[in-house]
Amino acid sequence: MKRQRINDSNGYIVLITVLVLGVIVSTIAAYLLLAGSSASITSLAVESGIESKAAAIGCADLALDTIEAAPTLTTPSNGSSTLNATTGEACTYAISGTTPSYTILSTGTVSMNGNIYYYHMTIVTSQTTPSVKVLSWQDTP
Repeated sequence: MKRQRINDSNGYIVLITVLVLGVIVSTIAAYLLLAGSSASITSLAVESGIESKAAAIGCADLALDTIEAAPTLTTPSNGSSTLNATTGEACTYAISGTTPSYTILSTGTVSMNGNIYYYHMTIVTSQTTPSVKVLSWQDTP
């Protein structure tokens, strides 16, 4: 019986094609994985910034309530609050000035994944009785 030799060059072409396609697909998959991770990190930073702003607004409201409760409040007056211990959301405020012109400096803080996000705002009042009237409410750097 005579053996016939088969031409194996077609097998090598298929093997090289599969390897090249495998490298291309792996590269695309790695890129998509990394791009998705950076988008997720950016989204988390935006969310933390919004939460720190909410904390600053919450503390500004606490300070306004403090002024409303005692319109002739002795200044400087300070306060702080932990709004959500799970997310590390907290706030502080400082009240300065005299009746009816008080200045409130409010700071919201969020601690997430080892990063701390701050948000500052300044509120100025122009009236304390019969209710507190806000002259300006500004975000400050």
